[in-house]
Amino acid sequence: MFLLSGKESDERGEGVNMDKVVRQIVKALGEQGFDVVETKNGRLEVVNRDGDWIASLPSRFKAGSGLDNALAPLRRAGFRWPS
Repeated sequence: MFLLSGKESDERGEGVNMDKVVRQIVKALGEQGFDVVETKNGRLEVVNRDGDWIASLPSRFKAGSGLDNALAPLRRAGFRWPS
């Protein structure tokens, strides 16, 4: 696992393949004090600064309620969309 910072890259220096919406979520999470870690199977794990697991996200979303379902635990943990 590794921490995603401002620039998404893996151990080999290649870009992590994420949807535009997921990139926006990862950026907003970082600005609000959450850490996003990519697992070796390509999922994104959201943890707070203490290291407590909050949620996991796919790197791509299909149409439908998947995005809403993935954001629900983040909202419960205090995540808010920037205005």
